Amino acid sequence: MAPAWGQPVRGGCRGALALIGMLLLSPSWGAELRISRVGTGLGVVLQGMAYPPTLTKDLKSGLTTHLLIHLTLLHDTRAEAQRDIDVAVHYDLWDENFPMTETADHAVLRSQDFATLEQLTAFLTNLAIPQALPTLHLVSGERYRLQAQILLNPIERERMERLKQWVADNAASERPASPTPTAPLGRGASVPPAVAPPDSVFNRIFQQYASGVDSPATWQQTLVSSPFVLQDLTP
Repeated sequence: MAPAWGQPVRGGCRGALALIGMLLLSPSWGAELRISRVGTGLGVVLQGMAYPPTLTKDLKSGLTTHLLIHLTLLHDTRAEAQRDIDVAVHYDLWDENFPMTETADHAVLRSQDFATLEQLTAFLTNLAIPQALPTLHLVSGERYRLQAQILLNPIERERMERLKQWVADNAASERPASPTPTAPLGRGASVPPAVAPPDSVFNRIFQQYASGVDSPATWQQTLVSSPFVLQDLTP
């Protein structure tokens, strides 16, 4: 018999309330993307990030730890601009510190050395990226949102995929090759058709992530900012 409206439900209700409490206390639910105006660009803070417990081990492993961040500027549902940012951390065995570098488009956005693991993890929990996206893509008075897709350490997997492709290509080269089609160039001369350059590492990683078929990272998170207008942003 179903309980009357307002009558407390025992057993299952307590379990549901406990589950809700656990979700509310989970730090990942408190993560948010905050935006400010920094000169001619948008400054971004990924606040309250809840990384997996393995992050501490990764940071002390001596290998480079990568956070790949794919930013998308949204106007309604349309993507107006995109940018890929690599946050790289490598433990320096000689100086016993943690140098961190944020790069985008082969340019350094920020670099800093952290003396202790505690200082580094505190910084990554509230990850700040200055000049994350130029403001030239924004129209005054229009409302936008910013989406960030964050992937942890997908670079090693990308290298493994390249190695597999290299093995496959070399195995294929041992088989008789079929004639290569050519394109005419003037009278009598010919050249092979142009080959499109390969996509960047970032593009392949995020395309694979977006497909949802086979995730390229062991941990990932997507954050979306509140709607904002450029002139309302505070420095």
